[in-house]
Amino acid sequence: MRNISKSCCVFFLFTWTLYSQPVKIWSKLFGGNNTELANGGVVVNDSLIAFVGSSNSTNIANKGLTDMIIAVVNKNGNLKNFKTFGSPQADLLSATELLPNGNLVCVGQVNGSGGDITSNYGLIDGYMLAYNPITNAKVWAKNFGGTNNDIINDVKYLEPGKVIFAGYTKSGDKDIPVNMGGTDAVVGSMDENGTFNAIKMFAGSKEDFAKKIAIIDGGSFYVSGETTSSNESAFIGLSNKGKKDVFVFKLNRNVNKLLAYMFGGPGDDILIESIATPDKGVIHVVNVNTAGGDIDSLIGGKDIFVVKYNEFGNLVWKRMIGGTKDDEAVAAKLNADGDLLITATSSSSDKDVSGNYGDKDVVLFKLSADGSRLQSSNYGGSRGDAAGTIILDKANTYLVSSSFSLNNDLPNTNTMADFWVLHLFECSTAGVQYSPSICIGDTVMVGGQKFYAGNTTGTVVLPKAGLFGCDSIIHVEVLLNTATSEILRDTLCNEESITINNVIFDRNNKVHTFPLKNAAGCDSTLIVDIYFNDPIAVIDSMLHGDNGNGNGFIHLFFVGGKPPYKFKWSNGSATMDIDNLRAGTYTVTVTDDLSCVNSFSFNIKNAVLNRDVSGTDLRMYQNGEVVRLESDQTIETVTIFQSTGAFVAGHKVSAASWQEQFQTLADGIYYLTVTLENGLNVSRKFSIMR
Repeated sequence: MRNISKSCCVFFLFTWTLYSQPVKIWSKLFGGNNTELANGGVVVNDSLIAFVGSSNSTNIANKGLTDMIIAVVNKNGNLKNFKTFGSPQADLLSATELLPNGNLVCVGQVNGSGGDITSNYGLIDGYMLAYNPITNAKVWAKNFGGTNNDIINDVKYLEPGKVIFAGYTKSGDKDIPVNMGGTDAVVGSMDENGTFNAIKMFAGSKEDFAKKIAIIDGGSFYVSGETTSSNESAFIGLSNKGKKDVFVFKLNRNVNKLLAYMFGGPGDDILIESIATPDKGVIHVVNVNTAGGDIDSLIGGKDIFVVKYNEFGNLVWKRMIGGTKDDEAVAAKLNADGDLLITATSSSSDKDVSGNYGDKDVVLFKLSADGSRLQSSNYGGSRGDAAGTIILDKANTYLVSSSFSLNNDLPNTNTMADFWVLHLFECSTAGVQYSPSICIGDTVMVGGQKFYAGNTTGTVVLPKAGLFGCDSIIHVEVLLNTATSEILRDTLCNEESITINNVIFDRNNKVHTFPLKNAAGCDSTLIVDIYFNDPIAVIDSMLHGDNGNGNGFIHLFFVGGKPPYKFKWSNGSATMDIDNLRAGTYTVTVTDDLSCVNSFSFNIKNAVLNRDVSGTDLRMYQNGEVVRLESDQTIETVTIFQSTGAFVAGHKVSAASWQEQFQTLADGIYYLTVTLENGLNVSRKFSIMR
C-alpha cells in the first residue's frame, strides 16, 4: 500500500451555500476637522472607489455650512482626491453613478447660491454634476427644480442618451411642469451632458417622494418611494394602509408607466433601497416601526423589512430583520452571488444581530437570494457608529460609515466623525473541489486526513490557509483506479521468434505473464499468448515427365501456414500448378497470408511420373457435378480440399469405386487425396464450373 500526501493541489472554484464572517482587510479614516457623511458610492475601475456625501470640515475647501463632497480612494486604502462643491448654505450629494465615458454623474441638493453655485431657482434646488474621478475635475453642473423646494435622491444610467434621475418637488414652474398638490414625486431623463429628455410627475394630492431607481434592463426600470396619497391620480387603484406607504412604478425608457403597486402598514414605512434582481423582479429594503397591513410582526423597536416582488408585481417572499432594539437599514446592494447585503445602524445585540460594542454599531447583514439564510456582522466601537453606504467589487465589500468611537475597529485618533472606510473580503463566496486518483489499496493524505477505498469522500478545513487569512474548505472525492489485466495474442510463422520486454517467444515458449503498472500507476497484468503456425508443406504432388514435346507438368497441394498462398516459380509463373514443362528442375517459393515463406524444388524427367500410379491403378471420371473414381485396388479413403488447402470433406470408402455429386460446392478448383489399400496416396484435381 502506498501513502500519498497532497499538501498543494490545483482546485476548481464553486459557490458555497454556507456563510462565514467576512475578513477585515483594512479600516481607514478620511476627512477634515469636522464631520463627513457618505450617501452613495461606486467602483470606478480596478483600482479606485468613489463615494459622495457632505462635509462641514473647514480645512477641506469649505464654502459654507456643509458642502457636497466627492472622495476617491484606491483599493489599498490611500486617498487619491477630495473634491468639494457648495454654496454658503447646507448642500449635499445623495447618490452617484459611473457612466460608460468614465465620468461620475452625481445628484443632490443645494440651499443657496454663491461659492460654486452660480444661481438658485428658490429655496432648495435639486443639483446634478458630472465629475472626472481621474483628473479630479468637474465636467458640468446644473440646478434642477422651480421656485420651491426640489431634491434629487437617486440617479442611474439606463442606455446611451438616457440617464434617469428621481426625487421630489413642491414647485410647479421652471423645470417642473406641474404641481399635483403637496410634495410630488418627479422622475426625469437626461443625456450624459445633462440635457433633459423628459420630466414627468408621479403624484397624488398629498406627500409623494421618489427615492430609488432600479434598472431592469436597457429598456425599463423601477422607481420607488414613499407616499401618503391613496387611490388617486398616479395612484389610482392603489390603497394606502396607513401613513407613509411604499409605492413602486415600473417605467419604460420614455418614462411611461408600465406597472404600479403599493405596500405598507399603518405606520411610516421608510424606503431605503430598491434593487432589481436577475429575474427582472425587485427587492425592497424598508425601515418599519409598526406592524399591520403588509408588515409582519416586529422583532422589537425599529426593524428592517425586506420584500421581493416579481416582474408582474406579485409578492415572492418577505422577511423581517432586527433585534429587540432599533435597527435601521441605510443602504443595500446585491453581490455577485445574488445575495443581498444591507448595511445598517443598530442598537441591538440579539436575534438577527450578532453583537454590539456599545451604543450604536454598523451592522452588515447578508441575506440569501430566496430570503431564507441570514448572517450578520457588527463593526465599530463603544461611542456610536452610523452606517453610510456600501460599495461592492466582486468578493470585496467597502462600507463607508462614520463613527465617534476610539476603540475596536476605530483608531484612538478618531477625533471627529470622518469618512470611515472598512474593506471586507467575503470568505464564503468560493470553495474548492479536489478529486485525486489513487489505486485500490493506496491511501492519499489531504490536509492531514486519510482517504482510501471505503473512505473516499470528506471535507478538509485548512484554517487561515486561503486568501486574506480565510479558511480553505476542501471537498475531497477520491477516484479509485482498479488493477487491470490484458491479453495480447498474435500469430507468427513456424520458425519465427519475437522479444517482448526482454522475453523471447518461440515454439518452445508461447505464453508469458508480465506484472506491470498501468497509466494510473496501478498494478496491471499483461498475458502474452503467441500462436505459431505449422510450416508450409507439400501434402501431395503430381509430376508428369516430358516426352520431348514440353508436355510435363507439376501439380501441387499445400498445407500449413495461413492460406491463401502466393507462388513464385523459378520460371516466372505465379500459379500453384504449372504445365507445359520441359525436363529440368523447378523451384517454387510459397508465401502465406502472414508473409511466412518456404521453398520447394521439383525435377521433371523425360516421360517419368513421380509419385503417381498408372492409369490402371486410379481412374477419375467427371460429368458436370458428378465425380467418379475407379481403381484396380481397394479405395480406402477420399479427402476433398479447396485449392487454398482448406478441408472440405472426408469419406471412408473401402471399395474399388466411389462416386459423389457435388451440388453444394461453389465454383472453383478442388483436390482429391485418395488412399489406396497399398497405403499409397494419390491426388487428383477437378473443377466445378456451372
